[in-house]
Amino acid sequence: MAETTPPKPKKLSTRRVIYTVVIIVLLAANGGLVVKNLQTLREKKVISETLAITDSIKVELEIKVQEILAELATYEGKSYELDSLLNLANLEVSAKQQEIERLLDENATVHVLRRKVAEFNSVRNNLLAQIDSFSTIIEQLKSEKLTLQQTIESEKSYSQQLEEEKEILAKKVELGSIIGALNIISRGLREKGSGKFVTTTSAKKAMRFEICFDLAENKVADQGEKISCW
Repeated sequence: MAETTPPKPKKLSTRRVIYTVVIIVLLAANGGLVVKNLQTLREKKVISETLAITDSIKVELEIKVQEILAELATYEGKSYELDSLLNLANLEVSAKQQEIERLLDENATVHVLRRKVAEFNSVRNNLLAQIDSFSTIIEQLKSEKLTLQQTIESEKSYSQQLEEEKEILAKKVELGSIIGALNIISRGLREKGSGKFVTTTSAKKAMRFEICFDLAENKVADQGEKISCW
């Protein structure tokens, strides 16, 4: 029986090996590029989202600043003290606004920006509450001052009325103290031996005089009977 020899393994050609290695290297390079591109896309997305958020924060800040400035302006001119408080409030709002704008220019994180905007809102609410309370107190004081002025004017008017009535009464008393006489008739009287007095036309014989008259009407005196003392 004849022996058979096993076939010899075929040797891979050098060119085929090189092609295989090149393909593997290219695939690895493409994979790396794909990963890098994906990372770049993610980074671009994060940057785009961050820019959108910062832009919205800028718009929100500008709107809030304009709103509070408009609200503060409604309190102007009511009093010197309130205007002084408004000036301080405007300065504080401006300082907070500049701080947030500086953080925006420095590309601060969204977390930091939102925290600063929250602080701005808190400052805004506190300022408006203080100014509103102060304005209410001022309005109350103005109302009380007006009421006091009205009371004083009323008292002055009443006092003036009393003075006028006093003057009228004084004039009335003065006029009432004057008694006028009308239809005056006088005659001489002499005493007879019986002690009776009779009329005489002789001035030498007259021992007394009898005078009769009517009292003139007193227009300022109250009506009714009066007692006169002579």
